[in-house]
Amino acid sequence: MKHPSIVRIRSGSLAVVLLLATPVHAQRQPPPEGAQAWRDLRVVGEHGQILATQWSARNGAGQRTATVTLQAVDAALHVQRRAMRVYAGPAVLTSLAFRPGASLVTLVRGGAGSFVRFAIVPDGPASRVRVVEARVAASGDYRPAYAFACADPDGFAVIWQEASPSHPNDPRTWMGRLSETGQWLSPPHIVQVPWGFGAIAWNGSGYHLALYYDGSGAGQSRLTLVTLSREGQPEQHPWWLTEPDAIGDVQMLQAADGMHVLYRGGAQGTELMTIVSHAVGSWGRAEGGAQNAGSLRGNEAYALRVLADASVDIARVP
Repeated sequence: MKHPSIVRIRSGSLAVVLLLATPVHAQRQPPPEGAQAWRDLRVVGEHGQILATQWSARNGAGQRTATVTLQAVDAALHVQRRAMRVYAGPAVLTSLAFRPGASLVTLVRGGAGSFVRFAIVPDGPASRVRVVEARVAASGDYRPAYAFACADPDGFAVIWQEASPSHPNDPRTWMGRLSETGQWLSPPHIVQVPWGFGAIAWNGSGYHLALYYDGSGAGQSRLTLVTLSREGQPEQHPWWLTEPDAIGDVQMLQAADGMHVLYRGGAQGTELMTIVSHAVGSWGRAEGGAQNAGSLRGNEAYALRVLADASVDIARVP
């Protein structure tokens, strides 16, 4: 039985090979080649946060830098205060998790000087950034590739993967749980997740993890799912969720009717697609039924959110 590939991962229609000389990111952001920017949005109830990552062009020494900021928004998606700088330094790749009370930003750098860090930012205009470093001993040529996080009942779950150019089919995946104050509730430990992934979400008893099954060509990836225990143990074989598409930038949100999934799709990777996973499915048969929620406009930020009537909506910030 064939498993989802982790040798090649896609961001929209762009195929990215896991070469660790520079940072790479699974299914979310373009690699920081040249001057680029990326925005990420999360909204819960009356509150939300926009994460903005700006990469510089290469300098004379061939190096890049990144500046990462957070900006609070209200339920109407109006900016509430000035952006707060979370990080400035060598180029990193980022992702965002948010719960009322605090945000968690993942900061991953591969290659020389590699690291995995989690910046926790409490809500409030005078809040201070607390940075937690994952002190995982490197072995061989394994280096961090990407990380994702989600809010759970106790704080945040974080999951990241290390990859090796000499062992491309044997990644190493770590998972841990952090409190809002930056204390490890569950220290980082290796979990048996050998697949490339692009999002994690709390499902009420454990987690859903979004995986990618690479097809035969561009625009032929399938989004697949697997559930994890609270400790990060896969609970079944992954199952197909979507038909082949140019899939990227996945978000997930648990609601009363199932796990809502939002992703970039379409021929150019510029269409917002949604689908609900109602139950564990099966390998080899897609649940299907993805709906087009409209085209993306430029560097638009977007997020799934639950409204007051318990329905699920897509928040969009131009």
